[in-house]
Amino acid sequence: DRSPSRGLGDVYKRQIRDHAILRLIYGYPIRPVELIRLITRDLANDQGQVLAKRDRSMRVEIAFNGRERPFPILDQTLIEALEAWLVFRIENGWGVTSTGNIDLDAPFFMQSKNKGFLVRTTNTDDVIRHNADSINRVIRHRMKDNGLTGSVDSALRTWTLDRHRDGGDLRLIWAYRGDNDIESVKRVVRRDPVRLGALVEKIY
Repeated sequence: DRSPSRGLGDVYKRQIRDHAILRLIYGYPIRPVELIRLITRDLANDQGQVLAKRDRSMRVEIAFNGRERPFPILDQTLIEALEAWLVFRIENGWGVTSTGNIDLDAPFFMQSKNKGFLVRTTNTDDVIRHNADSINRVIRHRMKDNGLTGSVDSALRTWTLDRHRDGGDLRLIWAYRGDNDIESVKRVVRRDPVRLGALVEKIY
């Protein structure tokens, strides 16, 4: 079915869903593979509401390294973007039950009415890698549409630097990011272009 109305609906879906994805990756240090693993109940209740919660945790089944970590969602603009996607899902039957209610066990972000994004897992020489390119393509496309430069990892780096520039404690930033060691956070901070620029100015 290539009718104009279907085309417009697909564009609207992408706008609502992809806006929610961008809001989330720039509002919390979440990796693409974690976006795919999110199920609806991780963020919403059975009425499709995303509650502002400081004590929310990311489950080990979602976390990129299998470690639970803080997952607070507090920003109202982010919550509104996530709920707009849930409203679309309910109204259009994306990830709902037979009674039309939101399916709490369905993937939060979906490619189609009954299908989430896929993670491709490979095992080479006992090294397990998780490829999230199915959602990476969406992120790259939307970053380009919105004039955002950089790679898929740019959102994580931007979130880290914004928190550090605002005076955030490195150990708290580390806890939210979930890295295996704090050195990963320190490397990002050391390479901050604003910080490096200030150092150059002092030289001259």
